[in-house]
Amino acid sequence: MIYFNCKYKTNENSTGVDNVAKAYNDFLQRFYEVREFNYSYSSTIKKNMEEQLFFPKKTFAKNDIVIHPTNTAPLRKLNAIEILVLHDLAYVDYPEGFSRAFRMWYKFMVPKLLKSKNHIVTVSKFSKQRIIKYYGVNPKKISIVCNGINELKLNFNFEKNEPEHFLAVGSLTRRKNHKCVVRAHKKLPTELRKKFPLKIAGGKSSYFNNSGIDDEVDQYIDILGYVNSSKLKSLYERSLAYISASKYEGFGLPILEALSYGKHIICSDIPPYKEIVGESYKHLFPDGKEGELAKLMEQVASNADHYFADDNLVKKRFDLAGKYLWSNTLIDLKNIIEKVGRN
Repeated sequence: MIYFNCKYKTNENSTGVDNVAKAYNDFLQRFYEVREFNYSYSSTIKKNMEEQLFFPKKTFAKNDIVIHPTNTAPLRKLNAIEILVLHDLAYVDYPEGFSRAFRMWYKFMVPKLLKSKNHIVTVSKFSKQRIIKYYGVNPKKISIVCNGINELKLNFNFEKNEPEHFLAVGSLTRRKNHKCVVRAHKKLPTELRKKFPLKIAGGKSSYFNNSGIDDEVDQYIDILGYVNSSKLKSLYERSLAYISASKYEGFGLPILEALSYGKHIICSDIPPYKEIVGESYKHLFPDGKEGELAKLMEQVASNADHYFADDNLVKKRFDLAGKYLWSNTLIDLKNIIEKVGRN
């Protein structure tokens, strides 16, 4: 029997980690009998208490497998085989992006979970290397399951539509570095800013230190906050290019989402992004270098028809995104479950 820790289900606004957890759950339901452990509260503090106090009281058989997909799990070792999904060590590598309470809890919790759980899944080579280096975990105990996308959005007619804006997606936190994107956009010639305003979609959280971009906004920049899936789809479709200046990621799921719409990518040169687009990708820029980002944005905006709708470029983006379909990447999760279950 497989048990699935569904802590993500009561979150009011879904995060990238929540979306990954849902994809895991939906995929596993196709192959196994999956029992969900659901939560009564939406409050993070109350959910943490429920996870620590009530989850361990459940009765498991020794060959049951329990999957914890959202970085947390009961500290107590359950009488079952446990798989923890740890997406990254952002609270270690970029501590200024998190509240003090969040950092303290994760620094207390994660090393204990890494010792007590039977197997660890993470989302990239970069995250695996960081876990090994920082916590000294045996590499054999850690497997990589890349994040993915549900489908390629092949139905959009590029020839009959015009690009309307630059797009950035991600929570309004310092780590996402939206301020760099805003400042780069403000360096563009006014006619390009007017033609391709910047739209940023992402919500705030009390557990993360926010981006501080409110004072930077002008008439060509639109901070949308959290948007639903229908609105996000429209934003991707009408975008000239997707931009991420993130300082730190475990993987970078929005890049894949943008590629699944055939969109051009301009992104910072952090290791997880280079795992996706390749070391030699021409539209990478150094972390925090808003001048370099502005040059790339101006290059794309000045050749908008080419970057928006060129058949060869669009095909390459779809081909790259196709490697990361959930139907492909989650086969690795199935193989891990079967291997861990045998051992």
